[in-house]
Amino acid sequence: MSLWVLVLIVVGMGIVGWWILKSQLLAAKRREERLSLIGNELAICKKQVSAMAEENNELTRQLDVQSFQRVEQRQSEPAFDVQSIEFRVLAAITAGINHSQATTLFYIRSTLNTSNVEAHAAIDVLSALDLVSSSITGKGRIYKLTAKGRKYIVSVLKG
Repeated sequence: MSLWVLVLIVVGMGIVGWWILKSQLLAAKRREERLSLIGNELAICKKQVSAMAEENNELTRQLDVQSFQRVEQRQSEPAFDVQSIEFRVLAAITAGINHSQATTLFYIRSTLNTSNVEAHAAIDVLSALDLVSSSITGKGRIYKLTAKGRKYIVSVLKG
């Protein structure tokens, strides 16, 4: 009887081992299928990311071109309200030049009835736009129109 018990134990252990092995193989097969699905999703995501990156590069390029065009347009065509201090400073410098006056800061602020700070701020803006330049003479710092400034004033005066 002990031999039969031993055979039953060995067969039982074999069946249990076979069942464990089979369940492990099924689990491995399910993991492999899930991994394959995840791999496919990853490939799709990579394609989408690549397409988005190309679209982003194109949009960035278009934005750079538009920004450059806007900056170029702003630099080539300054626009001031006629009542703005900047336009009034340009007009004062133009009037001074037309009347052979030394267009110093004193002349500009006196003509506009403003403070030195306001006149200087407007001159800084105009200088940054390359509409006005200055030089130092015996009469002090003289402000004058650049070629771009003269072109702007003429275009405003003509219409």
